[in-house]
Amino acid sequence: MEAYAGTVLDVDLTRREVRTRRLDPDLVARYLGGRGLAVRLVWDAVPARADPLGPENVVVLAAGPLTGFPVPGASRTSVVTKSPATAPRNGVAGAATLAIGQMPGHLATELRYAGFDAVILRGRAPEPVSLVIRDGEAHLRPSLDLWGKEIPEAEAMLRHELPREPYQVAAIGPAGERLVPLASVVHSHPYGAHGGRGGIGAVWGSKNLKAIAVRGTLTPFDAARPQALDELTPGLTKNLRGWNRFETWRRYGTACLLEAGNDAGFLAVRNFREGWTPAAPRVGAVRAEAVFWTRSEACFYCPLHCRKVARIRDRDGRGLAVAGPELETAAMLGTNLGLDDLEAVLRLKDRCDRLGLDPSSTGNLLGFLAEAADKGVVTPSQLAGVEPRWGDPEGFLALVDLLAGADEGVVWAARGVRAASRELGPDTAPWAMEVKGLEMDTYNPPGLPLLAVSFGTSPVGAAHEFGHTPRVQDERAVSDSLGLCRFHLYANPLSVQAQALAAVTGVDRSPDDLRRIGARIWNLERAFAVREGFGPEDDRLPERCRSEPFRTGPRAGAVLDAQQEARMLAEYYERRGWTRSGGVPTAETLGGLGLGDVARALAG
Repeated sequence: MEAYAGTVLDVDLTRREVRTRRLDPDLVARYLGGRGLAVRLVWDAVPARADPLGPENVVVLAAGPLTGFPVPGASRTSVVTKSPATAPRNGVAGAATLAIGQMPGHLATELRYAGFDAVILRGRAPEPVSLVIRDGEAHLRPSLDLWGKEIPEAEAMLRHELPREPYQVAAIGPAGERLVPLASVVHSHPYGAHGGRGGIGAVWGSKNLKAIAVRGTLTPFDAARPQALDELTPGLTKNLRGWNRFETWRRYGTACLLEAGNDAGFLAVRNFREGWTPAAPRVGAVRAEAVFWTRSEACFYCPLHCRKVARIRDRDGRGLAVAGPELETAAMLGTNLGLDDLEAVLRLKDRCDRLGLDPSSTGNLLGFLAEAADKGVVTPSQLAGVEPRWGDPEGFLALVDLLAGADEGVVWAARGVRAASRELGPDTAPWAMEVKGLEMDTYNPPGLPLLAVSFGTSPVGAAHEFGHTPRVQDERAVSDSLGLCRFHLYANPLSVQAQALAAVTGVDRSPDDLRRIGARIWNLERAFAVREGFGPEDDRLPERCRSEPFRTGPRAGAVLDAQQEARMLAEYYERRGWTRSGGVPTAETLGGLGLGDVARALAG
């Protein structure tokens, strides 16, 4: 199989066995690699209603077929598992969606050069371990000495004993070890590349897996049409540099979108109560560049260099490198908390990165707790003596450390915003801003109603980046499965990606062929949720979006119309070939996508 290493690393943590197996050619023909391959492997391996934090759950890391070739943006590592953060409203035990991460950086490239297209992690190690991979071989390193360490210290200790080579490392912090559903996996600190939302870090923690370190010096794959790839590559870079937003994104990264969203009136402000704030420029990209940013970082073979590194002072006055702010950081740890001090936002982001917390879900939860305190629903005695207040960074910083440690004084809140709302009572549910249990992030739907579809139909819960129409969603599923950064779709659309894929695999596919693969992936992800017990009621947004109009900004008075929301979802289901009232993929739709076995599984 040209373009593929052809090998999957299968790790049984319970038995401490590391084996290799051949990558199934049929799977890559149907799912390409990356996200699509990982989702299929999780579907096949994880029984319905399996405990996300139990040994039956698996984690899959997968690279795409373009990764490792000179294709700009082909750097993402897909990380997929069953989420411990989500659940249907009917409360079925063990039911959850997928958690899907597209981790930027260099790990996927290193994995491919080490001879592997994917890694499957099964079971639960009897004591903490780390997985070390190098050039076709792998072993489990006892890691009791790393357990309890924050991510920078654990990574430094691991690197110290490895050969002096540029290993790529992804690790969890104390939050993952303590099984906090807000926990993430962080790659390449201090550059702060998170491996997805939905509690992926907690799943690693449940498996007693502290870190993965990868080094590859092999070339186990070749392009089927090397001359075609050589001729295509300069055009891919030229297209990217010719994109009308290239210089803005290169200069400011995703943080440039913060002020754009604020100006349009759909930014997350004070627990999504508003869509605009005059404070946004004070935590945005222009100020970050002027005062804090010291350099830009790039993922593998990407000229965009959109990842930014800031410098602040730590509590002892020493210089401290911090990732960001990115769009999500500035929104969820900034405007959503009423903060207008960018250094405070960066401190919060740094603590999240070190402790292994997802900044988006953490910022959402902090906003909910601040509103609860403001309304007198929660008191400091319920939060280990901390009183969260809008615009007060010290209270939020204290809570971040308590949440990551699952401190017994806040453990009820550390389970996420839905659980926190249930603890505080039903009157808080309208402003517990989540869908399927995953906290909403960044954008506020009353100011941009199409977000009702984005948040409602995302396969992981309320994440904005999966898209709002079947075509956009399918194309992003393809891009993720090729290993590409989604931003590159703007400059190199699916027709160009099809040419790159043909050059490396030798298989010609049209854009429509690829969209069909994208639809197969998306329908499989939806089927996973349906098999777990999710229904159309789980696609609806929180009541605040429908009942509390914005009071300020360019979209003052905006509210999400309930009938419009229902109509948009019903029309979306119909376009997908799902039941209009229930959002369930029909047997005909699944069969037409080559998912007959999935249709039979849903039929019982």
